[in-house]
Amino acid sequence: MRQRIVTALLLFLVFLPLVYWAPSSVFRLFLAVIFFFALDEWLQLARIAWHRGWAVSGSLVFAALAFSQGQSAWLWAVAAGVFWLLVPIVLWRARTRRAQGPATPHWMAALALPVLFPAFLLAAALQGQRPSFLLWIVLLVSATDILALAVGKTWGRSPLAPWLSPAKTWEGLFGGLLAGLMMGTLGTLVLIGSGLGTLAAGATLGVLVAAFGVVGDLLESLLKRRSGRKDSGRLLPGHGGVLDRIDAMLAGIPVFVLGLIALGWWK
Repeated sequence: MRQRIVTALLLFLVFLPLVYWAPSSVFRLFLAVIFFFALDEWLQLARIAWHRGWAVSGSLVFAALAFSQGQSAWLWAVAAGVFWLLVPIVLWRARTRRAQGPATPHWMAALALPVLFPAFLLAAALQGQRPSFLLWIVLLVSATDILALAVGKTWGRSPLAPWLSPAKTWEGLFGGLLAGLMMGTLGTLVLIGSGLGTLAAGATLGVLVAAFGVVGDLLESLLKRRSGRKDSGRLLPGHGGVLDRIDAMLAGIPVFVLGLIALGWWK
């Protein structure tokens, strides 16, 4: 736990100045590097040959999209939102099948496209328009992870999805949802307004983001189960790989932006 927290704090100290003070072009290059590591880990888990070459190609495509003009955030958010609504069906079907297999189907590799591209492109859009909103979603998801882990370790008794991740519990889930509610409310109070309806909307958005963050976490767990690995990589001490650190954000960011648009807070 201590190593995990130290690594997270160091990453945050690097991330914060990039969000607020780096030009959009520098931040997009930073995202392209993170995108490369995330895609490379995903393709390794999916047992794809020449994964490094595909990861380079994917990061170049991401950079081209991120630097191009006229990208519609709402389009990426809606497409990703539809995708993440379907993911629980995939996870539920894994319950009735053998979650651990000798090889990962190539369709699992294809899932990297709707998982990675929208989240990273929307992160670039947030930093370019409202850096404070990007910081909000990062803190929201991080708080959800931390409280879910703490509650799960302390009071966790009821497994949430033992066929995917035996360590996750319903108690941990409720702890994460509570964190989402608190951070959603706090972020709304600081960045949007203090009206009762406004705060209720922010709290609801925080809970939804926290819930879909768990879905993103479980999707990566399915991929790791099928590949027979515990972590996606070893780049980040205490966390594992890049995917292990951002799995919840990959689902949380699109849902967050979709919520901002629906509430009229995206400008």
